[in-house]
Amino acid sequence: MHYLVKKFLSMRFLSLALLGLCLVGLSGCGLIDFGSGGGTPSKYQDLSKTELKCVAISASKNQLIVRTASEYAALFQAPQTTPDMAECKALSHQPPVDLALYTILGALLTGTGCQAQLDQMVDRNDKTHSITYQVTFYTLGKCKKQIQYSSWIAVDRIPEDYQIIFDVRSQHVDT
Repeated sequence: MHYLVKKFLSMRFLSLALLGLCLVGLSGCGLIDFGSGGGTPSKYQDLSKTELKCVAISASKNQLIVRTASEYAALFQAPQTTPDMAECKALSHQPPVDLALYTILGALLTGTGCQAQLDQMVDRNDKTHSITYQVTFYTLGKCKKQIQYSSWIAVDRIPEDYQIIFDVRSQHVDT
């Protein structure tokens, strides 16, 4: 019986790992279609691997909406940046994002484990005037290491009268 439980958990870990690799691989290529109930799947661009990875989202805010150039520039002012990352010490520019065409959404993800992966989707519902940004943060393993990740995406410009819903979930899988 113990062998079957271990086998099931290793298969679940492998499935999650493959899912994560697929998502990470696809997100680096540009725009991805994802969606969930009620609305239309919206394309987004994952900005988490750009210079935005140097911008720390505070635990007190844990979700950010950036609509203007001044809001965007403010992200790169200390103390928001993460100087403990070597590539962030000499941060010289912001990744170009045309805020007339796009809105940036950021979410702080936290958990404990040995490693982490995430699943993201954006759903636009023009009937209810809402955008739902759903992020599931999977932490894997028996380690007790605290893991934080700032997820940043650019979506087609969100009208001011739309409600933006952050649906952030954490799930831990012991392997």
